[in-house]
Amino acid sequence: MDYIGISQFIRGILVVAAFSMGLIVSHNILIALFALYPMGLLMTIFYDIPHAKRIDAIRPTLTKQRALELLRRCLPLVLETLFIGMIVSVARQYFSNAFGNDQLGIYAAVATPAVLVQAAARYLYAPTLVPLAQQWSESPREAFLPYLKKVLGGIAAAIVVAVPLLALVGPPTLTLIYGQSIAVYTYLFTNVLVCTGAMAILYFLADVLIICRDIKGSLIASIVALASTVATMVPLESLFNMQGINYTILLGTAAGIVSSFVLIKRNPAFKS
Repeated sequence: MDYIGISQFIRGILVVAAFSMGLIVSHNILIALFALYPMGLLMTIFYDIPHAKRIDAIRPTLTKQRALELLRRCLPLVLETLFIGMIVSVARQYFSNAFGNDQLGIYAAVATPAVLVQAAARYLYAPTLVPLAQQWSESPREAFLPYLKKVLGGIAAAIVVAVPLLALVGPPTLTLIYGQSIAVYTYLFTNVLVCTGAMAILYFLADVLIICRDIKGSLIASIVALASTVATMVPLESLFNMQGINYTILLGTAAGIVSSFVLIKRNPAFKS
């Protein structure tokens, strides 16, 4: 794991430097973005591969049968991650198509900093996944459920504390960064924070369903969430404009959370 940390640290410095130099020299955002790729490739060739070889052989030995088995088992996980990610992107894309890229750009300027809430929540709960898996192996009802409730309470408490604090400092900070023109749109920020907090809970519950060996359930919950998003985005965004994006995301995420709770509760392991 130290190798991973060192690699990411050096890679981060290199790509930021490459992007900055590319932008300074060319004054072209596309060229600056392309400058990132050689840095990542160099790190892979000269650091990642040699250090990975110290741990084990890195050349894959995968038969066709094994590859098909992995595809069958892992495809639901890929689709679940894709569908949850599409909750936000679909709601925003429809808004862009209906009201224009300029309007979406304004919303994105307000919404992007709020991703920190989701990232922080996922960072906080990630260390609990291994203990959750261990508790599941020991006793789903006696050990796993109490620990799950404790973790959920901690995540909820962190979100409840973070959202009001960030809602206070967010609008003036956004105005300071983007200028006075963004001030009339900062009212969106509080609901954006609520949406990102809800998304963090949905991601956590998706991981919990996987721990419960209910990969199909995790996929079902993500489908319900995305279907709710698609069903509500047109009327909500037509009625509430930019705020409609928040309402759409929140309803879609809520549908996924409720579905996840139902599927966890109905897991056969809790009935034995």
